Amino acid sequence: MYRNLPTILSLIYLLQVGPKIMAQENSESVIDSIYRLDSSFWQAYNTCDIKHFRDFIADDLEFYHDKGGITRGGDSLAASLERNLCSKPGYHLRREVIPASVKISLLKKQDNIYGAIIEGEHLFYVTMDEKPESLDGQANFLTLWLKENNAWQTSRVLSYNHHAPEYKSERKRDR
Repeated sequence: MYRNLPTILSLIYLLQVGPKIMAQENSESVIDSIYRLDSSFWQAYNTCDIKHFRDFIADDLEFYHDKGGITRGGDSLAASLERNLCSKPGYHLRREVIPASVKISLLKKQDNIYGAIIEGEHLFYVTMDEKPESLDGQANFLTLWLKENNAWQTSRVLSYNHHAPEYKSERKRDR
């Protein structure tokens, strides 16, 4: 009987700790997925790929912008992007995340991950009339991704604290 004790204790340990380890690995893979999805979402935004952009958005999306107000509905947001940012000749807006600012928090019910919040800061660059791209603004963002029917979609977006970008001199100081 005592000869099998180490094996029995190991099994008990694995039964208690194993699900936590698996949940942790699952959490890490979800975080990686959210990074990739969010990056693809913004790539579609930056390239005005409206169809692909729309694929990432829930039908009941709510987008809150501190300068532009509230947009409700996935179709409305896609139409707004197409109408306002993607149809102006000679004008292009590009969004770029500040990688060090990004934080992802998972939402769980019991041990099931059903959502994720990604937040951070982003910069906006403008190209006008074939002039060189210039830094135009900075803001904070918070995006809620929800998993429904085994698919992740953006459900709520907050883009706020829009302001002029922080000035950083490119000149070297003489000493």
